[in-house]
Amino acid sequence: RHGDEVFQYYMGQGTTHGIFDPHNPDGVGQVFRLVQRRDRFIAAAAGSKGGRFLTPLLQPHPEARALEVNIDCQGLGEAFVQIRDAAGRPLPGFLREDCDPIDLNQLRHVVTWRGQGDLAPLRGGPIRLEFFLRSARLYTFAFGRDANAAGRR
Repeated sequence: RHGDEVFQYYMGQGTTHGIFDPHNPDGVGQVFRLVQRRDRFIAAAAGSKGGRFLTPLLQPHPEARALEVNIDCQGLGEAFVQIRDAAGRPLPGFLREDCDPIDLNQLRHVVTWRGQGDLAPLRGGPIRLEFFLRSARLYTFAFGRDANAAGRR
C-alpha cells in the first residue's frame, strides 16, 4: 500500500509453465506493476439505466457524524443516498430528493443533504441506507466523524 494506491506485482513471460529455454530471448519474462486505487476490489455497479439497493439494518457508532462513500461516477454518472428508519420509512431531511448529487470519482466523499452532512440527528436507532446509482460504481461506505468535510473532493 502506498498512500491511496495499492501496488501489485506480477511476472509475465512468453512461454507456458514448464517450458523454459534460457537461451531463447523470447522466453525471458518481465516483472510488471499494477496500480489500483485503495479499497476498489469489488463494487456495487449500475449502468446507464440506473439501479438501487437497500442495506440491511445498520447501527452507526454513537459518535458517527458523516457518511463517506468511495465511489466512481465515471464522468456522466451520479448517485444519491436516502436514509430509512428501522421500519423502512424514509427519514425527513434525508430523502433522495434532499441528497446533493454525487457525480465524481472520489475515495472519501462526504454525502450531504441540502448542503448538510451531519448525521447527529440520527443517533440512537438503527437505519438503512438506500443507494441510487446511474453509471456509477460504489466501492465502500463508512460512517466517519468529520461532518465538516462535507463535499470535499
